[in-house]
Formats: sequence, structure tokens, C-alpha cells
Amino acid sequence: MDNSQKKIIRIIYFTEAGGVLAERIRSFYGDRGFDVTASSGKGKGIYKAWTEENFQTDKALIFIGACGIAVRAIAPFVRSKKTDPAVIVCDEKGNYIIPILSGHIGEANAYAREIASFTGGQAVLTTATDVNHLLAVDVFATENGMHISDMLQAKDFSSALLQERKARFFLPRAYRGDILFGEGQPEEIEIIECESRDPAGFGEGNSEKLLFGSESRATDCLISPEIPSGQCLQLIPSCLLVGIGCRRGKGKEELSSFLKEVLDKERLSLYGLSEICSVDVKKDEAGLIALSRELGLPFRTFSAESLREVKGEFTASTFVKSQIGVDNVCERSVMAAGAKRLLVSKQAKNGMTIAVGIKETVLKWQ
Repeated sequence: MDNSQKKIIRIIYFTEAGGVLAERIRSFYGDRGFDVTASSGKGKGIYKAWTEENFQTDKALIFIGACGIAVRAIAPFVRSKKTDPAVIVCDEKGNYIIPILSGHIGEANAYAREIASFTGGQAVLTTATDVNHLLAVDVFATENGMHISDMLQAKDFSSALLQERKARFFLPRAYRGDILFGEGQPEEIEIIECESRDPAGFGEGNSEKLLFGSESRATDCLISPEIPSGQCLQLIPSCLLVGIGCRRGKGKEELSSFLKEVLDKERLSLYGLSEICSVDVKKDEAGLIALSRELGLPFRTFSAESLREVKGEFTASTFVKSQIGVDNVCERSVMAAGAKRLLVSKQAKNGMTIAVGIKETVLKWQ
């Protein structure tokens, strides 16, 4: 499991033996830096109120007790596999650990395996790809921080994979060397390079015909930070860094509009962004702060001195240098943040500048 961000686990138990197991689970995850609490569910209506309070996307809920209790508790709140939290049920002895909701995206299956590993019990998995030891595309996306273009297409992909026992991942040649695959590639996955999309659509190469021609199939998946085509399942890695410079007082709406304009022009997806970067004199710029919050992205700034030290050729401005001590903000900040190369050089409009870079991204298999 990916522990790069602090995760939240809430445990509820109903018997004395369940309380003992709850404390073991709390200690196991607490020692790893998780935010974990264990609560007793004894008393009329307690478990229902507990569920309502804790049924949130960023949490995992563990019921130590009967499956029926957990099912009745969560039933009023279940909405979508993209937003529902992981829900796991354990018997009080830890013999059977059963993920009952959000097994893949919420990582309930992964939690079940981990708990079983230290209780000596058995994780009871019912998701078809796990049972058949095939790649779960939604888990692959979640573990690698990728946006899934369409959950229905993801479902169709998994169904087709179960039938065909093979799938093709297409990677645009434009990102060869930027988006990489780690070791352990599943036997059922074939990786194929294809041409990058332009506004007119994919080119005439053989790979493109396979992907979108008469031979395309439900187990085709495009790995790309570009705007989804809608023609097949697409996974969008968070591999793009955006650098922004602006005059003092630029508002969020104007900055957001310009950013979307640049991304649309370059056929890049907003979901591909991982960070907003600028110079440190802009660290208190209200518009940039508001934009980062709206997009749910970190906002990182660098000193003018550190930006000057970045190696490379950049679009220089003598005016910017005279004002803040460095000749370029947007391109240099992107490279300072770890971009491997620039995808979009400096774009300027009404006192705003934007550049987009791509960082090397290694996609891990399950």
C-alpha cells in the first residue's frame, strides 16, 4: 500500500475479544504512522452514528463483528466506488478478513491482506480480477496516482480482460523516456507505443489503427497526460508540473482561465497536473494560493537565487529580472521542481506567464 500520505483508519468492535483485536490492529497501523482509533459499538444506535460520522472518502472503516451489522450500517451512505471509503469486516478472532466495499480504489482488499498477514487469518477476496490473479486496472491507477477517464470503461476493461486474458497498454511516443513502467509487468499486459494525439486525432500508424480502428477492443488502455479521447479507457498520470508567474493582484478566475486555455491548446489534461510552482516572492499571492486550493495541488515556490542556478535555455525577460532578480519564473520554476523537460515553453497573457514540464514517472505494477 502507498503510505506517502497519512491515512485514516477507524475501527469499531462489539465484544471484549473484538476489543483485543481492535487494539492489535490499532497498534499495527499506528506504529506505521497511520491515524487510527478504535471505538466500542456497544449501546443502542452507537454503531449507526459512528458510521455516519466516519463514512468519508479519506478513511478506511473496520468492523470487528458480524457482516450483517456492517452492511446495515453502511447501506444508507453507499454512493460510488470512486468516493466510497474502504470497508472491512473481521471476526473477533481475526480468522477471516472480508473487504465488503471499495476493494480496489479504496484499497479494502489491500487492508484485508495486511490484516490477515499479522493475525494469521485469511483475506476473503471476491473481486474477479483478484480471484483470477489478473491486473486490477483501478488498483493500478490508484497506486500510481492516475486519474481514470471513465469508470464504466474501466469496468468494461476488467470484464474483457477476464474473458480474453490479455490487454494492450498504449503509450504515446512523445512521452517515451518520461513515463516508464517498473519491473514485474504482468504476462497479460502488452505495452505498445503509438503516436501522440493532435487536435485532428491519432495518426495513420499501425498502432493507431489497432487502437481505434476495426481491431480495437475493450482491453485497450491509453496511458497519457493528454485530454481523454473518449474512445477507450485512459489513465492519466499526475506527471505534469506547471510554472506560473504573474503581476501582483491577479485573481484566481483569471489565472484559472489562462491555465485551462494553455492546457486545452496543448491537448493536456488538467488531471495530469501534480504541482504549481513559482518564485518565492509569490508565496503569498492570493490568486495563486486560491488556484492551488481549487485544483487540490501543492503550491511550491523557489528563491530567485535557486532559480538562477537552474541549468538550461529559458525565455528571458529583462523586465522580470529587474523586478525580482531572475530572468524567467515559469520555465525555471518548473525545472527547479524536478521536471525532466519542458513540454510547453513560456506562454504570456495580460501579465501572466505559464510553462508546463513533465517529470519522470515510473508506474508500478501491483
